[in-house]
Amino acid sequence: MKLPKISYSDDVDILMIQFSNKKLDDAYDVGNMIVRVAQDKEPVLLEIFDGRKFLKDASYALSSVSY
Repeated sequence: MKLPKISYSDDVDILMIQFSNKKLDDAYDVGNMIVRVAQDKEPVLLEIFDGRKFLKDASYALSSVSY
């Protein structure tokens, strides 16, 4: 399985996770995220607004998980 490509745009505070290189066909607005999908509805790109806050919240949530 190929790992997703992760990038961050500091000037607009958006975290982007690219799952494939398929051609984009549609987009869905889900809260503070946009999910861009291919024609087969497979997710291609996830754009997360307020990326810093998302990462901070995720880090905090994961710190309380016991393995």
